[in-house]
Amino acid sequence: MEYPRAPRRRAEVLFPPNTLKAKVGSGGIDERLIEKAQRIIEETKVDFLPIGKRYLASLEEGVVTTRTSRGQIDSENLIATMLYPAMQLKANGGMFGYPLITSVAARLIRFLEQVHDANEDVLEVVNAFVESLKAILLMGENNRKVIQHGDDLYLALDEACERYFEKHGY
Repeated sequence: MEYPRAPRRRAEVLFPPNTLKAKVGSGGIDERLIEKAQRIIEETKVDFLPIGKRYLASLEEGVVTTRTSRGQIDSENLIATMLYPAMQLKANGGMFGYPLITSVAARLIRFLEQVHDANEDVLEVVNAFVESLKAILLMGENNRKVIQHGDDLYLALDEACERYFEKHGY
């Protein structure tokens, strides 16, 4: 879902200085090395479930922190506590073969980039995303039920976001 105005904040990716590259210089990478690395990525049997659960727990902690610390911590920092694990779920979901996790997390990121304040209504929408992500993780990305209902899930989450913005504005 695209929103009609520019985001209030961006889920920013930071690139630290590459000191090793600075020491050795730049240049191309042998195509065989790239192919070998790609094969390793594709053949590695890393179980995403514990990784996903860890980021999901971090997202839930962000919701709890936001709920208990509003007024004590500024909204930008509270939103960041939810934005970071959502970004990790998006990135890692795709890498480990969980495209539905990636798509749902991307929608959550777009929502969090737009909100004004970390109010209770925001937390209700984020909780809908959390419960959806939990269901996907627990049922398994390849579960036929999850695949069949992916579009319904997107629609329901998009509608929740839209209701929030109808109530609070963009």
